[in-house]
Amino acid sequence: MHHFIVCLIVLCVSVPAAAEIEPLQVPFGEMVEGIACQSNPTQTYTLYIPSNYTSDLRLPVLLVFDPRGRSLLAAELFRDAAETYGWIIVSSDNTRSDTTWEPNVAAIQALWPEVHSRIPADFQRIYATGFSGGVAVATLLARTTGEIAGIIGCGGLDVHNHVDDSRLPFFSTAGDTDFNFS
Repeated sequence: MHHFIVCLIVLCVSVPAAAEIEPLQVPFGEMVEGIACQSNPTQTYTLYIPSNYTSDLRLPVLLVFDPRGRSLLAAELFRDAAETYGWIIVSSDNTRSDTTWEPNVAAIQALWPEVHSRIPADFQRIYATGFSGGVAVATLLARTTGEIAGIIGCGGLDVHNHVDDSRLPFFSTAGDTDFNFS
């Protein structure tokens, strides 16, 4: 089943041509909720661009996948670091765990071109993080695109979609009362 999902994502994740770019106009230094993806408006996300951003910069991006689609809550956990170190946060409203893969595939298919067309991303420094079941989404994205610079797994290590690249940095953490701790 996982091979089917990987093939589906690889076939469907594409980056729009430069002529299709519609840059976002959002306030810097604020969490902006409910931004609709250009390729699929049913997919939305929370965006954070640091307050010191200027249009000549390309910044590292952290894609955040929460298992219940709580984009703002998940993004807020990284906000202070993003502001301090100059990172962009893109946090999906649509990822889920404990269900079928379809919501996660749709989220990845919409967010990946979004990062490449409407967000001032440094394409060599796109990272992914997930909480619990969101770790599976982060590792699946890394595996299918080959373009994720590193993963932060919070409360889970997804062995089913393990990225077979020892050069990909993967940091995993879990609290000692988390069922993922083992």
